[in-house]
Amino acid sequence: MFKECFAGIPCPQARDFPLIDVGNDSRVLRVPNEPKVVKKYCGRDLLNMAEGKMEWVVRTYVEATNRAYDLTTKKDIVFRFPFSGGNYLLKVNPVISLDKCRDCGFMETESPFIGGNYLALCTDRFDLKELPSALRKASSILERNLGLMGIGLVPANVKCFEDTLVITDLCSNITSLWLSKGFESQDDRLYSVV
Repeated sequence: MFKECFAGIPCPQARDFPLIDVGNDSRVLRVPNEPKVVKKYCGRDLLNMAEGKMEWVVRTYVEATNRAYDLTTKKDIVFRFPFSGGNYLLKVNPVISLDKCRDCGFMETESPFIGGNYLALCTDRFDLKELPSALRKASSILERNLGLMGIGLVPANVKCFEDTLVITDLCSNITSLWLSKGFESQDDRLYSVV
């Protein structure tokens, strides 16, 4: 399912892909007429990295995301919101390809487009006061199961459906993802901005 190309694709902005979201480390563009998005990793923390480090950080983040996808596909992880009382199955949106833009040199990923509302907009189903602590708990569940540290789920990166929460991003800044085991890394942690 996953492919790594590095053939050097044209810039999604040059291909007139509409911008649908901007995060701390990326811009999300919708692929026209296809149920896909392209995420272009161009955040400030990534731009300040040494040559080759950005590629390694994005590649490692993609591997972590796809491991989380595999986990939530093979194992039902049910999460209960303490105040709202609902039980939700956790799922992770996978990365289906990784490439490098030949025009600007930024790393890009392609993933399925996930419609629906972000968690913060589902105020009829969740107590907004409980979201930070509930998402910290969900992050801890994933960290334990994956052997990672630094997963930080936020309402803007989780879509809510009737009985399922789909995680579209494991953390709001990929440079915060720390590795505790399961990856071969260049040093003890992925990267940290101090």
